[in-house]
Amino acid sequence: MIQRQVAARQHIHNGLFWFGLDKKFDPVVVFTKIPKHHKDKGNHGPNRHQGHDWVAGNKLDQPTKGKVIFPYQDSPRIGLIFQDSNLMPWRTVLKNILLPLELKGVDPQEARAQALDLVELVGLDDFTDVWPGSLSGGMAQRVAIARALIQDPDLLLLDEPFRSLDALTREQMGTELLRVWQARRKTIVMITHSISEALLLADRVLVLSRRPAQVCLDLTVDLPRPRYEETRYSEHFQDLAKQLRSAIR
Repeated sequence: MIQRQVAARQHIHNGLFWFGLDKKFDPVVVFTKIPKHHKDKGNHGPNRHQGHDWVAGNKLDQPTKGKVIFPYQDSPRIGLIFQDSNLMPWRTVLKNILLPLELKGVDPQEARAQALDLVELVGLDDFTDVWPGSLSGGMAQRVAIARALIQDPDLLLLDEPFRSLDALTREQMGTELLRVWQARRKTIVMITHSISEALLLADRVLVLSRRPAQVCLDLTVDLPRPRYEETRYSEHFQDLAKQLRSAIR
């Protein structure tokens, strides 16, 4: 296992962090092993979002103390998906997905083949030449997911990617993300405010307290996979939801 200050990624150990005079975290151990899906929940946004920044290797806002450790690999590939899709309005769906490979100088034919595979995976086969302005919010986020996956990341960081969607579309995108994950099996760390979303998607959920943020619940989600929309209505799902809600209060 590689262990070096901050620059290595994926695990956060003994994190005593603060920014300026504003203390953010008490000492915590956040990850003990790599999960398939991992969800952070808490009561104060900057704490969770800063944690995402540190895992991603943000050099502008680094922890004052502690380690971020990524085992087995010195320079992991990390994909980011934000609250907004952040698509380039002057590029079509296909060209938005192609952008990371263009920047890497990948052969155009090879890059196009990879992009078309991902277009099919996220269900946008009929929209390859459509401009972002013509897409719904859910469709735009599908493009963002494909753009992140085309880099073949070791880790995907999702920062409340469905926050701006209406309730029904948000549920549909959760199911869609499960389907995409089932096909690609990437490690995912996702921030969410939704208990139902956290339980449906995650293998493990961390609940963070108010400042100074501490892990007040580390919950293993032992719901069987594959999971479906109907999973939300099972008795065990409801029991887990009660545990999460009690920790948040």
